Amino acid sequence: FAAKMKKPPPPPPPPDDQSQIGWHRDPNNPRIARWWTGEEWANRVTAAPPTMPAGWHPDPEDEQQMRWWTGYEWTAARRTMASPNQLQQEATARERSSGRKQALLGALILVGAAFLTFVWSQTVQPGGTYFVFWGATAAGAIMIIRGLSRMDSSRD
Repeated sequence: FAAKMKKPPPPPPPPDDQSQIGWHRDPNNPRIARWWTGEEWANRVTAAPPTMPAGWHPDPEDEQQMRWWTGYEWTAARRTMASPNQLQQEATARERSSGRKQALLGALILVGAAFLTFVWSQTVQPGGTYFVFWGATAAGAIMIIRGLSRMDSSRD
């Protein structure tokens, strides 16, 4: 009983410019590059560099859509082409969210500073100066003001 041996795939067709010796993207697998000797493909392969960065790009098949490019090939993921107004709205929402998070963090720092100062004044150094409290209060207040201003400036 002889096991069936799988035939190796045929070599890819030669590159468009057969006189150009060097690395060429493999037409059968866009993720690898093969070495062309000028006459034939050598048994040398390497990862092919991306032709453009991964991300949303205009769909080459439909100009009304965006399509996800992995860096090597198109996926099936598509979305409608964003208008400049939609892009501005998305950026504004991100800015507002970022400002909200910064203001919340500042408020947490203020509450934490007040709590630690209370605990410290009761146990460690009653009646002492509170450099930690004032430093944390200033940092928290600055973060709250910056966060609120970012939220307010994104409404324009």
